[in-house]
Order: sequence, then structure tokens, then C-alpha cells
Amino acid sequence: LINLYYWQEKERSFMTFHDHKPLEPLVREKWEDFNIKVNTTIPELLVWSPGEQSSLPPSPSPEGEDVSARGPYLYFSQDVAQLRHDFPAILSYLQPLDPLILSNENVQVNLWIGRKGIITHTHYDATYNFFVQLFGRKRFTLFPPDQKMYLYPCLHPHYGHSQVDVLNPNYTLFPDFKDAEGLVAEVGPGDVLVVPPFWFHHVETLQESVSVNVWSDAPEYALLNKIYSKPVPFEEEWGTQELIRATVVYIAMILESLISGSAEGRTPVEHVYQQRYTPVVESGNLLVNPSITDQMSNLCHTNGNEWEDAVSRYQPILRRGVSSLNSLFMQIPGIDTRLICLGNYIEHLIHTTAGAGAISPFLKHCLEPLGMCLQFIKI
Repeated sequence: LINLYYWQEKERSFMTFHDHKPLEPLVREKWEDFNIKVNTTIPELLVWSPGEQSSLPPSPSPEGEDVSARGPYLYFSQDVAQLRHDFPAILSYLQPLDPLILSNENVQVNLWIGRKGIITHTHYDATYNFFVQLFGRKRFTLFPPDQKMYLYPCLHPHYGHSQVDVLNPNYTLFPDFKDAEGLVAEVGPGDVLVVPPFWFHHVETLQESVSVNVWSDAPEYALLNKIYSKPVPFEEEWGTQELIRATVVYIAMILESLISGSAEGRTPVEHVYQQRYTPVVESGNLLVNPSITDQMSNLCHTNGNEWEDAVSRYQPILRRGVSSLNSLFMQIPGIDTRLICLGNYIEHLIHTTAGAGAISPFLKHCLEPLGMCLQFIKI
């Protein structure tokens, strides 16, 4: 028996659910909806027939339909290092691996076994990814980091995934996806596909399939760890109003230094709100507390003179922290990857200063004062 992921008959798109993310208590979906695991055999994993004996319930199949393309959908994914107890020689069968390793940091070799019809939902990884197809065929649809992919918030359990079903996009919720441009690569036995860091990839299994991939950390990964380890330079005695205003000024100073120009400076924050939070709130997937929304509205909607005073007060305190932080952001290669990482950092910052439930209301109501602060900041 092997332990693997199990999806019900109508769900063939596998999406990671990262447990214990800060937004999880506000999310309608739960861990059990995504990470169910069962024990089964290799034959059950690869071929399903309603007439076979099995511990899993068969799904109904219209007459003439290929039952191997229907559920229940089973998917095996495992770090091969964890398989060596039962299969001591497994790594020897996968050599040579060295040409597929671009970094010595956090190298992981994974084995993937799945049946026809399975989909891995569109997502990105902060790693180099060398994907080797051993048996069967898969279709990759890839999007570079500059495409508007409507990421889930980085504090959401679906962190790193796109909210869009690329095979059946909802243009009402995701209007900008109409302009997305992707690349399609179909891989078969012996093919190697290189997926660069922060490239979005959607994977469909076209035939019963066995694959191996090698992840190794890209430089962006180490830089992000350094960025998140930087302390936020706020005073411990500041109250709620001071923390919210200091957060707005701090974000404005980061944007002014990284983006430059007050006219476009708040665009990355608008992008985080409109692309990440608006769809999950409008679809009812993420709950928003009306009292927190009112609080953020009251704290953010003050006049220009008050925000000019806030910049004068907080900028001298925050300047050194901004300079140190932005020196790390500028080392992240590529403006589009940098903006994804910046959006993630802004979410973490608001969570630190105001709490997970305040992120969406803060982003909604801070845009106007953020624009004012960008005009008052003196570098």
C-alpha cells in the first residue's frame, strides 16, 4: 500500500492547502477539502475500473466514456529521500541528477505518479525546477511572472496559486486574465522541461504518468528569508492609530524608493488588493469583518495635512529600515518577480501591525492616503 492524495469524482484539479496560514480562520474552504489522503495500491492508482475490488468508491460513468479519465482521482507525490527505507536503490535508478541541480540549497528530488485526467492547479515555485517525464505524457501551460494571474493572497492557504481556472476562466471575477499570454509544452518519455523560478505552471496528465523533478532554491529564496528576518522599525509604545499611519508611510517610502514617481507609486498596492483580495472577497471565499472595515476606513480617511504631518513624523524613524530593506529587494532579479515578492511582503507587514483580518480593509482604504504620502516623501 502507498499513501497518496485523493480527490472526489468531480474534482481532478489538485491544489495545495498550506495549513495554519494566518488567513485560514477567515477562509470558507477547509483543509479536509483539499488534503485528504488514503492508502491504496499501485494498480488502483493508475487504472480504475468500476468492476474491480477496491477500498475506494467508483464514480458513475456515462456509457462509452473512458473511465480511466474519471474519478476518484488519485495522485502520488513524494520526496524520494523519504522512499529510501522501502526502496533503498531508488536514487541509483534516477541518476545522473547533478546536471539538474543549479543550487546546493535545499535540493529535493520528487517522484510523481498519476492517472489520466489529473490536473495540477496553476502555481509558482521559488525554485529552479527541472522536470523529467519518464512514462506517459503531460501538458504544461506556462505563464511568465509579468502576467496578471490573480494570485491567492500569500497568507491564504492556497499561497502561490492562481485563483483562475485556466481551462475555464471566469472573466467576471478575473477580467484581466483575458490578456494573459502563456506557452504550452507537451512532454513525453525522455523529455526534460525547465520551469524557471516564479513562472506559473498548470499541468494536465494526458496519460497514466510517472515523472521525476528536481527542485533547488533560487537566489530569490535566500533573499526573501533575509527580507522577512528584518525587524519592522516601529516603536513598541505606538497605539493602533500610530501603527496604521506608520504602516502607510512605511509602504509609501518602500514604493518611492523601489518604483519612483508618485503617479505610479501606489500601483503595486492596488494590484495586491484588486488581483489577490477582491476576487476572494467578492466570491465569498474570504470573510471580512464589517467593524474592522469601518475602523480601517476611519483611520485612513484623514485630510492631506494630517498625512503630511505623519510623513514628517515617521519618515526620519523609518528611513534606515527602508534603505536596508530595499537594498535586498533590488537584488531580486527581474522587476516582475520583485513585484510579486513586494506584494507578499506588504501582506506580511499589515498582518504584523494590524492582524490578518485587517489586511483586505487596510488595502482598500489606504490607497488614497498612500498617494498623498508619496507626494510628501522627501528622499
